[in-house]
Order: sequence, then C-alpha cells, then structure tokens
Amino acid sequence: MNKMLLIIILVFISSCQQKSDKLEMITVAIGYCPGGCVSSATEITLHTYHYYEGNNSTKPGYYEGKLPASDWDRISAEVDKIDINSLHTEDTPVADDTWIEVLIKSEGRITHLKSVTYKKMPAKLMKVINLVLGTSKKVKLTKSDESYPFKTTYQQTNIVVKPKFAPVNR
Repeated sequence: MNKMLLIIILVFISSCQQKSDKLEMITVAIGYCPGGCVSSATEITLHTYHYYEGNNSTKPGYYEGKLPASDWDRISAEVDKIDINSLHTEDTPVADDTWIEVLIKSEGRITHLKSVTYKKMPAKLMKVINLVLGTSKKVKLTKSDESYPFKTTYQQTNIVVKPKFAPVNR
C-alpha cells in the first residue's frame, strides 16, 4: 500500500512540474542561392509558425501554420545543447554560395548569425538549422493574404537578388 501511495505521489509531482523552455523563437532565412534553390524564411515560436518562399519557388508567398509540439520540443532540446553565447560566424565573401541567416531568441536574448556561406555556419548549429528547414514539409501551411515582417536582414532587403561583393584576395 505504501509503495502504491509513493508511486501516486511521484506521478502527481512529476506531472505538476512546469516545462522550462529556454527557446522562445528561432528564424532561419535562406537568401540568394546561385544554384536556383528557393529563397525562404521560417520563423517558429511555441505558438506560431510563419513561412515564406520566394525566388524559384513553386508556391511563392507567405504562409502560416502550427508546428507540432513534438517538433518544437525537438528543436528546443537541440538548441539547449548549444552554448548560444559562443556562436559566431567567420565570413569570407563568396558570391557563389547560399546566404543564410539565423536568429535565436532564448531567455530574452537574441543571437543573430548570418553568413554568405552555408558551410561557414557553426557546425554545432547545423542540426538545428536542418530541423527548422525541414519543418515546412511537416506543417499544414495556410497561405496568408498579408506579408509577415521577418526580423532578418535578408528578408528586410531583397533576398532574391545576386549579392555584389568586393574582390577577395586569396
């Protein structure tokens, strides 16, 4: 009887614990891509999902949806494994690669990373980026009549135009 009571109490206590989600928002934007890939932006919070497809898309425009909680939990768990404050990019301007930008809001602080080379994003962040990029296939997207103001610089400028860089000494 005492064991049963202990089990019930433990189950009750564990069910009352609040989940502490450090991640508040994540955005991944893909800008210019010389290979003809789709420019896009995805912004996810626990309660909202905004998606944009632009250049070279079969379904251009702004979309909204709801990411399944299990996918949010997976992304959040991967972000929690990273020391966000240690993230940085070391850009070398290369005009023949994909522009990528990531914003992570966690514990009230925004970490903003952008790179003109997909390959130069921090390796420990790549799993998170790929998880976010894969979400548009999992979410039931509804086309929006209005644009969404993504907070990325690529979205605020023209992300579909080929960038102009100064020559690089190699």
